[in-house]
Amino acid sequence: MVVQGNKTVTGFTLIEMVMVIVLLGILAGLTAPIFSQGLMASRLTVDNLQSMEKIRYASERMAREIRQVSHNGASYDVTTMTAANFVFVKAAAAVTTVSINYSGSVVNLGYSVPLAVATLVDEVSAMSFAYFNAMGAVTSNAVDLAFVEINLTLQNPNTGGVFTQRTRVALRNQS
Repeated sequence: MVVQGNKTVTGFTLIEMVMVIVLLGILAGLTAPIFSQGLMASRLTVDNLQSMEKIRYASERMAREIRQVSHNGASYDVTTMTAANFVFVKAAAAVTTVSINYSGSVVNLGYSVPLAVATLVDEVSAMSFAYFNAMGAVTSNAVDLAFVEINLTLQNPNTGGVFTQRTRVALRNQS
């Protein structure tokens, strides 16, 4: 406040304004890294959640398809039972061969009717099938097959996060 004659003039001096600007600059300098880290953590979380959604969807889709494997009275209609490939006939109105295979960094899902092959999931760093009989022992024989285990690992290229899921699918009891 400055007094000029009979009048009082109110306002800020140049020094006061510069001090406020300097204080605001210091405050912004201290809080900017906190906000930046918060945004980076949010981006990382979103990327990781997308990978988790991918692994969940792929596991559920494979399990749903495997549960529908056809039984011919003596054994399940399985063509291929390897660690990276599982090929079987699906119990449906039309005879459909379903193939699930791991190649490179993708898992492909294919059908014979209608003829189609598509990538089920990418970012795969490891995937394997394991086959078990009713007692829980490993088997390589379609006659003894009772469970198919899917082991799937995804690695997010943006975050480096690794996500693993193991799903054991019980085949329909056809005895």
